[in-house]
Amino acid sequence: MERFRIVVSGRVQRVGYRDNVVEIARKLGIVGTVKNMEDEVSVEVIAEGEKKQLDEFAKFIKFKDYAVEVEKLEIHKEKATGEFKYFKILRGDGFAEIGERLDTAGKLLYLSLEKHDQTLAVSKSMDSKLDGLGSKLDSFSTATTSRFDVVDKKYGKISERLEETNKYLKELVEVLKAFKPK
Repeated sequence: MERFRIVVSGRVQRVGYRDNVVEIARKLGIVGTVKNMEDEVSVEVIAEGEKKQLDEFAKFIKFKDYAVEVEKLEIHKEKATGEFKYFKILRGDGFAEIGERLDTAGKLLYLSLEKHDQTLAVSKSMDSKLDGLGSKLDSFSTATTSRFDVVDKKYGKISERLEETNKYLKELVEVLKAFKPK
């Protein structure tokens, strides 16, 4: 068993980063702790486990998403103590933690509203494009109907002639049958 003490810097406080670290650690079978540091821009992670899992863990906790942006990991290898049974967040003062959660919720709500506004803008743009497409389809439909009317007028006469010819041929066949030698 090995132990890493990792100092993570970047946008990692007040963005739910510690919760993600706990999830990753538990999935990999890592035990230890994660806590915010007093500098308000870094987090300290103490992790114990097998070397392979710790190396994977270090890769997975260096990520960026819409709220979190890990800029740097400082990994310090230490002697494992075996003191941890699971992985957990070491929280600060209760009021500070509640304030942090509210800050996180507000930031995420703001980002969500920003995305919503972007989605609305795209939707409005699509509506105007669809309106334009609708008028083009109406024009196409009118033009197509008009062309079919022309075709019907021109070739309708041919159709009438073919029907007359078919009628005369049937009559001719009947007449020929009547004169057929027996």
